[in-house]
Amino acid sequence: MALQKACEDEWTLSGVKSTFTIPIPGSLTSEASGLFTDICGWGWRFSCMVSAASTTEPPRLLNANSDIPIPWRRISMYFDPYLISDVNYGKVTFHLETKNLAVMPHEHSFSQVVLPISSSSGDKVKRKSSASIRSISSHRVALQPYMYRGDAVELPTISIRVQFPTDLGMALPRPLDTSVEDALAETIQGADIIDMKFYAYTRAGFTPEGKGYVARPRSLFAKLGLLRGHSDSLDTYISALTGTAGVNFAEAKMVDLDGDMDVEKRFDDYDCMSDSDLDPDEEAEREGEASISEDASIVVEHQGLAFPDSNLASPMSASQLLVTRRKGRVVVIKGHAFKTWHALLHYLYTNKIAFRTPDGSQQRPSNVPKCSAKSMYRLADRFGLEDLKALALKSIKAQLSPDNIIHEVFSSFTSLYPEIVDLEVEFLLKHLPSLKEDMEKMLKDICGGTRPHSFLILSKIIYRQEQELFSAPSASPRSELGQAIELRRSESPMPPRSNSPGLRFRSPGPRTPNAEY
Repeated sequence: MALQKACEDEWTLSGVKSTFTIPIPGSLTSEASGLFTDICGWGWRFSCMVSAASTTEPPRLLNANSDIPIPWRRISMYFDPYLISDVNYGKVTFHLETKNLAVMPHEHSFSQVVLPISSSSGDKVKRKSSASIRSISSHRVALQPYMYRGDAVELPTISIRVQFPTDLGMALPRPLDTSVEDALAETIQGADIIDMKFYAYTRAGFTPEGKGYVARPRSLFAKLGLLRGHSDSLDTYISALTGTAGVNFAEAKMVDLDGDMDVEKRFDDYDCMSDSDLDPDEEAEREGEASISEDASIVVEHQGLAFPDSNLASPMSASQLLVTRRKGRVVVIKGHAFKTWHALLHYLYTNKIAFRTPDGSQQRPSNVPKCSAKSMYRLADRFGLEDLKALALKSIKAQLSPDNIIHEVFSSFTSLYPEIVDLEVEFLLKHLPSLKEDMEKMLKDICGGTRPHSFLILSKIIYRQEQELFSAPSASPRSELGQAIELRRSESPMPPRSNSPGLRFRSPGPRTPNAEY
């Protein structure tokens, strides 16, 4: 018997995913060992051992309607570097997904190993507290053990994604996506390669009364079929807006994509006015200047042109050169900026992304539009695009510095995402001794009520400082934040005691443009 691949390896930006079915012996007393897959990725393979069924070994499984034990088998999975056993790839991570299998108690499905695996030392494998992984031989590593119930109807399947360090700079090959194949096949029968038009806003500003707005929409084009299948949330969003989910939005009707559209030139309900993917809308900028219409009819006037074909020697009329207009759906994006949506469409098409940096030092691939890492993180989080979200988070982390950390950690953006709160609080605490003056200024702003979103962030910082204080020896000095707060307390008179029965925290209220991203 062998481990049969259920499908071809799936190559993504985050690794290579292999899926296969595990054969189970027909007799409960039989076991199977030495089950290998064919070569996976660029040289490794997996193996499996299936034990005989047991009803006595823990854990005991009992039938719901009786005390009759249910037999189960232990299925042990192994990673064999095989053809890459001597290559220095560093830390390799495994992510396992299963069907019709249960995790053995007190075990986890996340593990790591360092390649090459040493055959002469006991520390062949780097362990994590949450990982169950041990070296079985110089070229085989035990992964997560599973349990297969004897009363299961279907055979078990397992998917293992092998992820290599990002700093290796490897460009993994990717097969042509099914959606791309389908889109290209449709063009053979005359279908357009473009059937959607998005409008997204490029600028943000404030009225003399201080009210925020966004303005100047620009258009982007896409193929609906190429946007589907990346995440359930994005599919639902697009289906709703295009009317393909049974929702009859006005935007969903088929229209002339090349015609003029009645789109709001500006509106006041944008979710985040501090979005740095929006350029400032200066009052005097191009005021009264006629803008170039992107949606004008595609008509070519003859201007006395002559053509080399003898049948077209005479000038043609404008009506003869009228290009066939494209039909499709138009959607106005009101929650994300033009730059962010442009970068998203490019990523969904190509898996390439480039983030803007404050100093402009990051080199971007040619033709890849840049966007704010924070704006893209917000979008990826909304639509469940985990790989894209991880790339944005990596860029956010790389851009942190002692010069900007206080501004960043207390921004309204950071307060919305616990993962970023943890990242930036950790960075702040490492550099806090050199940031006393800036920290005191920020504390004044918070106490003045200008940053109501900062309560949870500040409480997190104080909690972490308390942990360090109480875990340190009794002779250790007071934490840096504690010293700063104590200093301010000694310099300022105590305010009169309030007669209110307890503390009240101000509600967050509307967001302010204090934290750009």
